[in-house]
Amino acid sequence: MGFIYSKRVRAGKNTSINVGNSGVSVSKRTKWGSFGTRGFSIKTGVPGLTFRKSYGRGKNALPMLLLFITAYATIGISYLIISNIFRFIIWLIGFSVSKIAAMFKE
Repeated sequence: MGFIYSKRVRAGKNTSINVGNSGVSVSKRTKWGSFGTRGFSIKTGVPGLTFRKSYGRGKNALPMLLLFITAYATIGISYLIISNIFRFIIWLIGFSVSKIAAMFKE
């Protein structure tokens, strides 16, 4: 088992230059993972417990990136649709109650 050298140098907001045994690379970190010149990785985790898996190198990076972007977009759009349906149902119940109350007032 040999020694592994790794150093990350900040080059701007969420951008780093990474120096290691295998060479130099540039990466951009987001809350979902990091995207760089050697592929990208997705992070999910609980504070203190993190799972990190690298996906794609070279040719395989773009299809995987598009897959994850599509998944996040689908989840976001689904959330918007479901939340608006619930807001409409709550509004409809309130509107109906106010109309029924107005009928009994007359």
